[in-house]
Amino acid sequence: MTTIHLRAPISEKLASRENNLNALRLIAAVLVFFSHSYALSGNIQLEPIGRLLRIFDGGSLAVIAFFFLSGYLISSSWASTPHFPSFMAKRALRILPGLAVVVAISALLLGPIASSLDINHYFSSGQAFRYIRDNVNVLSLKTNTLPGIFEDLPIPRAVNGSLWTLKVEFLVYIATGVIGATCLLPTEGRGWRSILFSTVMLYLAARMITVTKAEFDSWNTGLDLFSCQLIAVFILGAIGYTVRHWIPRSGLLVTGLIGLTYLFRETSLFLLFIYLSYGYFLLFVATSSFHLLGKRTRIHDYSFGVYIYAFPIQQTIVTLAPGISPISLFLFSFPIVTLFAIASWHFIEKPCLGLKVFYGLESAK
Repeated sequence: MTTIHLRAPISEKLASRENNLNALRLIAAVLVFFSHSYALSGNIQLEPIGRLLRIFDGGSLAVIAFFFLSGYLISSSWASTPHFPSFMAKRALRILPGLAVVVAISALLLGPIASSLDINHYFSSGQAFRYIRDNVNVLSLKTNTLPGIFEDLPIPRAVNGSLWTLKVEFLVYIATGVIGATCLLPTEGRGWRSILFSTVMLYLAARMITVTKAEFDSWNTGLDLFSCQLIAVFILGAIGYTVRHWIPRSGLLVTGLIGLTYLFRETSLFLLFIYLSYGYFLLFVATSSFHLLGKRTRIHDYSFGVYIYAFPIQQTIVTLAPGISPISLFLFSFPIVTLFAIASWHFIEKPCLGLKVFYGLESAK
């Protein structure tokens, strides 16, 4: 008698630490960092991934990966702590401490040193303190300038252009908590509720991805179109978590999705299939037995530190070395950013995550 062996679903590998999720997020953070090297050095037209793909540059591709993986992981986090205050406390502990430190360093240390103003004029304007207030309030993020800093650069006056995504990220955290609190978000990943929820969410994501610019502008969301698409990508990641027990790990499925994407290239669904194919590919790589960046990255998560420190560090280097090439900017700043990211994780982020134990949130991801 022949025995049929079904492929194990992705849920088995992603339920443990033996996966490449942290490595993928670190690669995405470095990809943002690499892509910004071209824009910040004044050579944005030379960015190789954008020139190759035409649809996305490296930074956009990386942010899409962040949001898809976040959709999966945040849904998992809700399932482990299906209580809105506790869930949001975990999310705040993951984002706000590291963000507060980089914002304070930028405004209180980097700003006075790099500003063209003397220290008295720098602080008397009050802009440094508004920068801290607006950026620590992650749902605001209105201020990206400091007095007299980075004025003559290819991207002038921008202190930390990477922080804008945190507002969108926190909005989807809140939405996940609200949907979960109303018992609409399935936590078991099986049964008719999961199928119904995934079907409705897939329709919503498709609608957000395929909307035209003119129609989107009429929605008056207060967000731009790419932010709307990132929310849709987060939804796709959440769907992935909801049906995780039914998703096999298959190279053939990767190939099939790429083929479907090609077939739909001339239709309004093309972008949706790009996101679906890319998202499944990320899950395929995440569940590989091969350690992408070594076992250390399965324990330590340096991605957030790389993401929040790279931009101001690179702006500082461009100030000190006008005309620096994109590759030189990337290579010179890489070890500096790495040191800040490691310090941020071990001295700020990880200790603050340890507070989950103190507050009874130890099961959080």
